[in-house]
Amino acid sequence: MIANPFQMHGWETRRFLSAVFTIQLIVWAFHYLDNIYIITPFIGFPICLFYLLFIPGFIILRVLKLYSISNIETVLYSVGLSITTLMFIGLLANTLYPYLNVSNPISLSPLITTLTIFVLGSCAFIYVRDKDSSIVNSSFHIKTILSPPVLFLCLIPLLSILGTQYNNMYQTNIILMILVVVIAITIILVGLGKFIHKNQYPFAIFVIALSLLFFRSLISSYITGYDIHEEYYFANLTTIEGSWDPGIPHIVNSLLSITILAPTVSAISGIELTWIFKIFYPLVFAFSTVGLFHIFKKQTNDERIAFLACFFLLGLSRFYHDIALLPRQLVASLFLICLISLTIDKNMGMNKKNILTIAFGILLIVSHYGLAFVFILLLVFSKLLVFIYNKLKSTRIGSHRFTIQEHHSHITNSSITKSNCSTVLNLGFIIFFVCFALAWFTYVSGGKVIDAQAFAIDRVFSNMSTDFLHPSVGERVETSIDESFTISIIKGINEVLSFSIQLCLIFGLFLLARRSIKPPFEREFAVFAILCSPVFLLTVAPPFLVPISTALSLDIGRLYHIMLFFLSPFCIIGGVAFISLLVRKRHRKVSSDAANHLGRLSTIGYFSLFLALFFVFQTRLPWELTGSYSGSTSLGQAWIKENGDVQQKAALYSAVTPKQDITSAIWLQEHKEENSKIYATYDDAQVHPLTSYGMIYNPTIPVDLVIPLSPFTSKLNKGRYVYLQSLNVVDSTGSDIYPEQYYYDMSKVSHLLKKHNRIYTNTSSEIYR
Repeated sequence: MIANPFQMHGWETRRFLSAVFTIQLIVWAFHYLDNIYIITPFIGFPICLFYLLFIPGFIILRVLKLYSISNIETVLYSVGLSITTLMFIGLLANTLYPYLNVSNPISLSPLITTLTIFVLGSCAFIYVRDKDSSIVNSSFHIKTILSPPVLFLCLIPLLSILGTQYNNMYQTNIILMILVVVIAITIILVGLGKFIHKNQYPFAIFVIALSLLFFRSLISSYITGYDIHEEYYFANLTTIEGSWDPGIPHIVNSLLSITILAPTVSAISGIELTWIFKIFYPLVFAFSTVGLFHIFKKQTNDERIAFLACFFLLGLSRFYHDIALLPRQLVASLFLICLISLTIDKNMGMNKKNILTIAFGILLIVSHYGLAFVFILLLVFSKLLVFIYNKLKSTRIGSHRFTIQEHHSHITNSSITKSNCSTVLNLGFIIFFVCFALAWFTYVSGGKVIDAQAFAIDRVFSNMSTDFLHPSVGERVETSIDESFTISIIKGINEVLSFSIQLCLIFGLFLLARRSIKPPFEREFAVFAILCSPVFLLTVAPPFLVPISTALSLDIGRLYHIMLFFLSPFCIIGGVAFISLLVRKRHRKVSSDAANHLGRLSTIGYFSLFLALFFVFQTRLPWELTGSYSGSTSLGQAWIKENGDVQQKAALYSAVTPKQDITSAIWLQEHKEENSKIYATYDDAQVHPLTSYGMIYNPTIPVDLVIPLSPFTSKLNKGRYVYLQSLNVVDSTGSDIYPEQYYYDMSKVSHLLKKHNRIYTNTSSEIYR
């Protein structure tokens, strides 16, 4: 038997403090060995990550005397509080240390010193207050860790790591394809209630989430994606300068989840900034998905329903192809999940809940402006809906409910759980969050976020008056594969699966509206779900949601993903209910006991088969197996490089920057004359390698330093540089986004280079002057 590490904050005082001191000493020793050039990455890095992710959170939970929370809540809140501590310490150091003549507050020595003072000071307080008290006596057997199901689940992230590295080195995706199959099998096993015990479902969700995030983030040895290059620029700017400048008038610069958290974790852990984006941020969100499982389980009172609801959110291609590459949204999602958990928690003391709500609410606001404003809108309208609900004195939503536990259409009488208004829906807190958000983004971003919101409101009313429900306006959620795929059978199956999964969600919402779900959902969660429902329905054809999502830096797919934090259970409930109806209809001549037994055995299993198949198609595996264009950055790189057309290759190189482009961008940044302008072909709104690793970017006027190179370019001014990427040199293709995305043959601009000298080449990328 070993002590339960998930209840570490409740260990006997001396044992708890000994564990904290030991980890703290190891962190110090790691940095000392690193300073004398004795590198111990396989020991030091994991311990540093554990230290940063959990120790500050465990300490705060101990100080708050939150001993009775579950293992899952401990993991969720400790990670959330640890990230909160790191961001607060970084901000505190950045604000106060310059007055103490510390020139580089966001660097190792000031940060590790400040964090150590916090840890040791808190431990001293705990020792004086708690003495020799022992609050929690939780343990589990070592055989639990070494059981076959746990070892099988541990195989999943291992396959993801090995598969991505093997793909990076040898351009072979066989291991990643095996990973997809293994995850699909895991879903089916859970749906059938076989092999994996329900107590292991949270761990299963964690490893699947981490594996899918790594499935995308670990592709390439450099950062990949789109917005992430801009985020890397601001995080690296803080690292280089040794401090954060809040005066830079740019939206991303106002987000502490990027400008403070990434440099702080990089400095203390000793991990390069690239790998902070590729490993640390996905790890943070993977832990938060365990919190989602806890939330869904409390609402449905069924582990398998909760597990499948979590997986539905994780299994969408939008999640691991796009969301995985948005560090600021990953961190903000953690705080949002913490707030949802606090909202439905009826056991925690109000004072402690208030403290955590304020902390997580503030950190959500400073982590991602788009998600912050979505959350504030939900709070405002939820409060309004609850007010109307109370005025009408309607305490019941109906008398017929779908019984989730039995997985068949058993109907009984009950009502939505009535509870006191939660902290997060308190009018005072709503006003506080609104005022804080307005003040923060007005002061820090120079009003850029507020300008974006004003622009969004103007566009909304404009579109509502001119294009409301116009069929040519809008953007559909990308839950299906692009229309360019040519294999009709696979394409048809995929469209049926995508359409069916949306129908399941709609049917689940119909059951909620019809007052037909048992057990009842918490009132606050139900209110959030009701408010999210119209947004989900509008994602099918959203004529006026587009400007909102664009201004919030949340396209329709990202907005849809956020809505699933509240709506995912209804997809599973709707699917299971529909299958239950089919089963009962088919076996209506069988005795009721036999029919109920059949329903309990089959409905969840049937739906898990459907969900696993839907997931396989979302990964683009069928297209890859048939040797056609899959559109998957993780699975289809080799095919695109060998057989892809111009647009397909351009899309790949825009998402996964070739190493040669990054090398040349770094060389240019080191050797170019200061403030010299550069001609280049654009990836999208930026030239990615120049923005991130080249650090050649003007936050105020993005096109000021980098000038578009296109057939419309009349001449190249002397003294300026020309930066050619692999797409330009190897594939002889240029790209531009003005006035819209288009591609052209480089022969159309080759005459412009004749009067310039080639000053750098690595066979794939070239620089002229």
